[in-house]
Amino acid sequence: MNVFRCSDGFYITGNDLELCSLARTLEAAKLDPYWNGEGDTLILDDDEHPQDKVISFLKAYFELRNLDYEITGDSA
Repeated sequence: MNVFRCSDGFYITGNDLELCSLARTLEAAKLDPYWNGEGDTLILDDDEHPQDKVISFLKAYFELRNLDYEITGDSA
């Protein structure tokens, strides 16, 4: 999984099945993710959630699922 962190949120790419699973988990956590127009990138705005808490959530999710991940971008 690849996470690009920028000033307005997170852009997440990776395996289609894992992205769908992550999307359902983020929805359950009330983080309101959405898909880009092509449906290959999961986007998570951080308007209502501090980036450090979102990044901690994502790291915990990836580690619990034993997924390889890389976080890049602003303040990664």
